[in-house]
Amino acid sequence: MKEIECALHYTSSFLKLDIKYESANSRPFDSLYSCTNGLCKISSVKAGKYVFKYTVGYPLDFYVCEGDPIICKYEDEAIDDINVFKEYIDENGYTLFKLIENLDSLDPENEKYQIYHCKNSYCDRTSGYMNYGKDLVNTCKCTENDNCTVQSGTDETGLTGNAGTLKYSGSGFTYTAKGGEPKDITSENDYFFVDSNSNYDYILFRNANFVAFEKYVKKNWNSSIYITISTNVVGKGAENCNSNIYYRYVIDYTKINSYYSVVCKNPEATTGNFLTECENATIKSCSSGKEASKYCYKDNKIYSLDDDGACTTAEPITISSKEGVKIFDFTTMKEADTTSELSNLEKIVLFNCSYDDRSGYIQCVRTYGYVKTGTNYYQVVEGNADTTAGVLNPATFKLNIEDGVEFVSDDNASNYFVKLANNGIFLSVEDYNNAIVGSNTHIIIKAVSNTFIIENLYAGEFYALKSKYINSSKAIDSFDKVYICNIDGLCRISVSIVETGIFNLHNRLYVCEGNPIVCSKDDGTNDGLNVFKVYDLDGNGDILLKLTEDLASVDLESEKYQLFNCKSADCRSTKGYIKYGEGFSSIGRCPNNADCTVQAEADNKGLEGLHSIHSTLKYSGTGFTYTIQDGSPKDITSGNDYFFLYEGYDYDYISFSNENIVAFNTNVGNGPLYINASTNVIVSGIENCNSDIYYKYINKYGNFEFDSANCINLGFNCPLSNNNAIIDDIHTLDENGACSTIQEVTLTEGVKIFDLTTKAEIKIAFDLSNLESIVLLNCFYIGKIMQFQCKRTYGYVMTYSDKYFRIGADGKNEEIEFGDPDTTVGVLNPATFKLNISGAVNSNGKVLDLATFQLDFEDGVDFSDDSSASVYLVKLEDNGIFLSSEDYNTAITNSKTHIWIISVSNTFVFDNIFNDDQLCALLLTDSYISVNNRIGYYDFELCEIPISYTTENENENEEEKEEENIEIENGVIGYIISDENNISICKRSSKNIICEEYTITETSCTSDNIGKLFKNNEKNSNEKTSNEETTNEETSKEKISICLNYSDKEYSVELNDANQGNYVLYKSSTTNEIFGTSNDKPYVIITVNKNSVLLNTKYTNGLRYVYINKEGSSASSMYKIMNKGDNCPKDIENSSVLIEESILELECDNGLCSEP
Repeated sequence: MKEIECALHYTSSFLKLDIKYESANSRPFDSLYSCTNGLCKISSVKAGKYVFKYTVGYPLDFYVCEGDPIICKYEDEAIDDINVFKEYIDENGYTLFKLIENLDSLDPENEKYQIYHCKNSYCDRTSGYMNYGKDLVNTCKCTENDNCTVQSGTDETGLTGNAGTLKYSGSGFTYTAKGGEPKDITSENDYFFVDSNSNYDYILFRNANFVAFEKYVKKNWNSSIYITISTNVVGKGAENCNSNIYYRYVIDYTKINSYYSVVCKNPEATTGNFLTECENATIKSCSSGKEASKYCYKDNKIYSLDDDGACTTAEPITISSKEGVKIFDFTTMKEADTTSELSNLEKIVLFNCSYDDRSGYIQCVRTYGYVKTGTNYYQVVEGNADTTAGVLNPATFKLNIEDGVEFVSDDNASNYFVKLANNGIFLSVEDYNNAIVGSNTHIIIKAVSNTFIIENLYAGEFYALKSKYINSSKAIDSFDKVYICNIDGLCRISVSIVETGIFNLHNRLYVCEGNPIVCSKDDGTNDGLNVFKVYDLDGNGDILLKLTEDLASVDLESEKYQLFNCKSADCRSTKGYIKYGEGFSSIGRCPNNADCTVQAEADNKGLEGLHSIHSTLKYSGTGFTYTIQDGSPKDITSGNDYFFLYEGYDYDYISFSNENIVAFNTNVGNGPLYINASTNVIVSGIENCNSDIYYKYINKYGNFEFDSANCINLGFNCPLSNNNAIIDDIHTLDENGACSTIQEVTLTEGVKIFDLTTKAEIKIAFDLSNLESIVLLNCFYIGKIMQFQCKRTYGYVMTYSDKYFRIGADGKNEEIEFGDPDTTVGVLNPATFKLNISGAVNSNGKVLDLATFQLDFEDGVDFSDDSSASVYLVKLEDNGIFLSSEDYNTAITNSKTHIWIISVSNTFVFDNIFNDDQLCALLLTDSYISVNNRIGYYDFELCEIPISYTTENENENEEEKEEENIEIENGVIGYIISDENNISICKRSSKNIICEEYTITETSCTSDNIGKLFKNNEKNSNEKTSNEETTNEETSKEKISICLNYSDKEYSVELNDANQGNYVLYKSSTTNEIFGTSNDKPYVIITVNKNSVLLNTKYTNGLRYVYINKEGSSASSMYKIMNKGDNCPKDIENSSVLIEESILELECDNGLCSEP
């Protein structure tokens, strides 16, 4: 048995396991447990097919529940496409979702249904329409947020996707992209639509009974989708991309990469009859023995073809692997000699060769332009030149750009932007016609190595000054225009500044001034909350934002404005309200990433906070209020900033220091914040924190709750006086129970015995002399960032002198002496000093024996001196030991039936820190659960949380494990490796971190196992030189590596001392689950060493951005973070040339990163 993996129901319920399984990923169960604060209730599942949420925030898993007794088992790859599920509530109040396979039985008027898009047994809720009922002639409308409803006629509202709207006409379906015209949607097809802002929708209609939005569109870097332009139908020949009736869309995560998305070409029309671009099918089998009559090229190889276009057996010719412009002579079949005159001009071809970081090798594309050899000048074109811009001037031999550009003799390239011209020099007639249809106005001309060519391997957004591309990082010194260019070298102007002012361009602030106007980065003068006027530049989604310096001039009824928060010239969209117009008497409502609107009266809806705490900022009609959860509104007044925190994790920072703008502040900063505890106003000058009217928040790892505390008034009682207090230490008490000193006693993890009389922890108990002053504390790291938490608890203690004590929730602390048997559930039996879990000595209550996997409980549970905790789920009884009568009655009233009892370090106590999905469980046949080894260093672990103990018996191993223990105690996320057979994995869940045993199954790095560890064998030879006696010892050693990314080649790093350091890991289903990556934050910083791969939330280089050398200086340093002093990637043959495409620039927050 490899491992039993426990799962959590989407309602934070336990999935009950009842049987032994061989698969580590089967996640079987037969019952559901819903637990809160250690108290649980149970329900069973009936036969059928269901979806359950295994991990919060991820798609639902598909289970088949069958057999006698019924066991629910995850079925991998058992379901695909669009499916309908019925929602119902069982007899115990659980909401379940059951697959409906017969559509004619649906009754949407009386029952609840939802549609899901499933792929490989993972299902995501989606929107669409569905046929149902007899003969499937009725139609339902289903949304992601509501149940399916009957659609009896035309649906005027439709279903809104990312890029447009899907509608039912009463007899058929249409889709309308934003700003476009409706297009008919017919069955047996899939459709792909893109709006002007590069958003997209994939519509599934392959099944005639479902038309819906696909949820599992390819979202990896460089994923391609091919459509027929006129119909938007996916595939069906379009994937050949061999005609300009087709279009290739390239997807980068959640957006279309407009730079690499282009109209497909007819190779014969665009490259000439004797040289074409190879189709993949053409060169898969080169077996023709006929004579070559023409050629095709692919990447950096030239293949010969016969008269029929079949690839011949001749060896392909490799164009030199160095990047640059290649001048190839098809008469001599080799690169031309450029030191003298060119001959065979009709067979001279130019290739533009560049390293493609998407494919991982040199890619060559045929190009056109001018060539200089010595004093000779040549035009490699398909037609005759004229005198338009971009033509070589015969009088000066300069290219007609601005004041003229000379040939560049070396390989330090410069790029220029030239207006499109139909002169046959850089573009064929067909390419020119395709370009102007696509709204392109310019091309990129590259000057390099005595050539001027069209740069048709370069795509992106480019800043330019006087038509020359500024080769710079994000901090552009100056520019006058911005161009957007696709991979064919076709460009359009996206920004052209025609008036002076301060502009927000891609969240960066620029001051544009002078004549002619030149823009430069703002120096931070305009930091703070700012309102920008929105200018639509061209109707293609390109906008320009100009700073409004006088809100009295704002007119929201006829103009567009947006609200931003700026710091150090970096501006981020935010939400809030503005006062504008004459006398600032009008109110504007400004949502996040949207235009402000007039708010003429009270805003009953308000604006939700930036974080997931269900908070609201509202305009009341006369002023502003803030409400968190279901609390009472708090007034927000001008001249103040406010800070609100909910449950220690999520927060809102509201700025109202500008009397005309109140908004959520996105720039909170790293320093401590002090607030007035009653008003939440941020205050300064109280660093001594010497009054309890103030509260101090410390920001650690992006979470303000860590180490935060009330400011201290020494006359108040210590935190221990509150049984539910969260504390990091215990303050000593005076005789009156008040904090008379600031002396502290540090606590570690585990169940602690504390003596309030001696004011000290009893670490080794032989007797409990001050029995009435003894309290038990349950202390563990919990929560998202593993905050240390202690709660007072109750139960039994065994001392080293074999004495037994009851520390009861009813206030009774007493020694238990040997006596008559007492078999009451949850009571320590005086005859055996074992805890009665089953309720009777000879009952049927059972616990799993991990050695035999048999169920055998016998006559109770012994105390254990092991610091590895065992946890039992015991039936609730009103005995005053673990719960007071009041707490018992509350639990029963709330339908709680069981209680968690933890056995650790010679104690049995109520585990009142356990909550919801913090701990997995193995449930047995009756009412009892045993979960052994809650820490991650044992051979067999059913479930773990990241706890680490160091006992006196372990001191000799303490040095070896010190680093690992410290990291685990601090709540690390990632892989922890004792050896190749003992590996733990700690990953995020909805509220905390879960650790479990991990087994390496992969043997290589592929696109399917990004984020996973893999092993392969490496042969090591130990040979002496030929002058010495030769020995050859060969051993086989397995090395462990982590797969960082895969994009046509693997990016991985072996775990050893030589490779330790900080790397970047790319998102995948594995990386998302462990480290919390997402489409918005697709990268994560990890620290690698020989024993671990861990999330690094603390990394900083003192700069705004983190820089990564994707290719690395060696195979072992790919995707490694560059630090100060590291060498940037340079051209091998010219060390002065920086290889920009090898550098990845990321903006990171708590270890999670995105490209800015």
